[in-house]
Amino acid sequence: MLASGLDKRFDYAQDMAKEFQSDRSGVTRETTRWTQVVRDLAFVKHGMTDRVPTIHNLEQLEEISNQMSDDDIGRALNAAEETRDALSSNVLPQLAFEAMMLNTPVLAA
Repeated sequence: MLASGLDKRFDYAQDMAKEFQSDRSGVTRETTRWTQVVRDLAFVKHGMTDRVPTIHNLEQLEEISNQMSDDDIGRALNAAEETRDALSSNVLPQLAFEAMMLNTPVLAA
C-alpha cells in the first residue's frame, strides 16, 4: 500500500469502511497491524532488528525502511494511530481510512 497511488489507496479505504460495518474488531486489528508494521520499520531502520517480533519479512522491511525518512515513519505511525482512535470515536470509517491513506507517505514503486 505504501507504493500505491491514490486510486488504490481510496479503494482500500472504501473496503475497510465496508468491512468495519460487519467486523469492527477485525478492522481495529488491521489498524493495530499497521502500527506494528510501522514500528517494525523504525526498528529496522535504526538497526534494532532484535526488537522485531516477526523477522520472516526482514528483507522487505529493510527495503521499505531504506526508502523512508524518520519523518515518513512518524507520519505513517501517526496516521495509523489516529485512524484507530477515530474509529473508536464514531467517526465515519471511510473518512478515517481516507485520511490515513492521505497522511501515509507514498514510496516509489
